Amino acid sequence: MGGTRCAELFANHTLTQGLESQVLQADGDGAEFDMQDHDDLLILFNIGATGDTLGENDYIECQVLDGDTSGALTAAANADVTNYVTGSATGTVAKIDANTKDSLLVAVGYKGSYRYVQGFINVVGTHTNGIPCSIDYIGAKQIVPVNSET
Repeated sequence: MGGTRCAELFANHTLTQGLESQVLQADGDGAEFDMQDHDDLLILFNIGATGDTLGENDYIECQVLDGDTSGALTAAANADVTNYVTGSATGTVAKIDANTKDSLLVAVGYKGSYRYVQGFINVVGTHTNGIPCSIDYIGAKQIVPVNSET
């Protein structure tokens, strides 16, 4: 019984790695996710333990970008993400500005209508040792009803 549910889960969702796990000392761009044939998108930002001291001038932001043209995405509107915080741009979903705030998983839903969506990690200030991060996407595929007319 569980096998059928798992098969349906995988058949109805697209799992994509946006940013391979790596230690960032500068900004990290996730790959773009194409929303064509998808209704919903969950973006997962996995932030590890930083090797630097975070504070007012040295911090990390998790942001969502979107747009209709691949390669030309801009900050998503706050209304287009399920949870946002005050940051350097709209579409900021987490601001990690203290070492007690790192080592977390940030899950955000995208509610906008643009075709392309991208997770972005904004690294502000000096990060000599860096912070391990990754970005992943789970897209819910559009389910088109079967036409019962023959």
